[in-house]
Amino acid sequence: MDYLNRAIRRYPYYTELVNLVDVKQELAQVRGEAAIAHLEAGNELLAQGAKRHARAAYHQFGISNRFVAGTASLRKLENAQLAGTEFVALEFANRGRFFRDFNTDRVFDELGNNFRNSRYRFMRVVDPKEVDVDLDHIVQIEMDDAHIGRVDFSKNVFELKKEDVYMGEAEADSGEVVKVYGTVYADYIEYCKTISSRAQLMIQVVDGNTARVIQRQVIPSQYNWTEKWAWYRGDKRALSADQISFARRSEPNLPSPQWLFALASAPLVGTSLDLLRVQFAHLK
Repeated sequence: MDYLNRAIRRYPYYTELVNLVDVKQELAQVRGEAAIAHLEAGNELLAQGAKRHARAAYHQFGISNRFVAGTASLRKLENAQLAGTEFVALEFANRGRFFRDFNTDRVFDELGNNFRNSRYRFMRVVDPKEVDVDLDHIVQIEMDDAHIGRVDFSKNVFELKKEDVYMGEAEADSGEVVKVYGTVYADYIEYCKTISSRAQLMIQVVDGNTARVIQRQVIPSQYNWTEKWAWYRGDKRALSADQISFARRSEPNLPSPQWLFALASAPLVGTSLDLLRVQFAHLK
């Protein structure tokens, strides 16, 4: 009714057609009653002791304050938030001795820093070595595969031919100087090198109380480094402009395994963060 009253008052013509009833006093009373109802509901939830109930209590206190500011005290909100907070530890590990050649710490550091900065209201990311904290979840992240593949090399030879190419001038039997056109040939050799690199991350979420695996997922990624260059023998005029430009390239140096691993493992961070944020979305 209060909403309708305010809407009608915007149009003076209609205010003369209806009798508006002022309900501001009743509205204030109902808001106060609603604020108390949500406050009491929050108190009952908080008294149950479970973290999920404490999170529900926090939201009830928030609704209470939206009806009447200050109904739920700041201390009550802080207590509910603390009681509903889950402690999550991150554990990083490598599987296999081959990882000594790769900088897996870069992946782990970036993943860990981004997850810690998620700023979920009811989540605190801690170090597994914090003995004074009862962990609710342990997130085990393991790089369980990394491989820089062998070099794949290919060579293709194309026989090129171009007709009606200006060859020069010659004197005809009549003594007249004429332009001479002919056909030119060349072998165009195209080379290609490819290195396939892959990395794989395993993420496992474990219940801190029961050691039960809640979720386990393997995340793969791959990067293919490919370079091409060319060479020719024969008449250059048989080549197109693009082929001539390509033939100026020299055989490239192979990139370092560390660089290849960095590109192969780069997508793992974003995909892993998406997975973890979905897993703990209820703690926002």
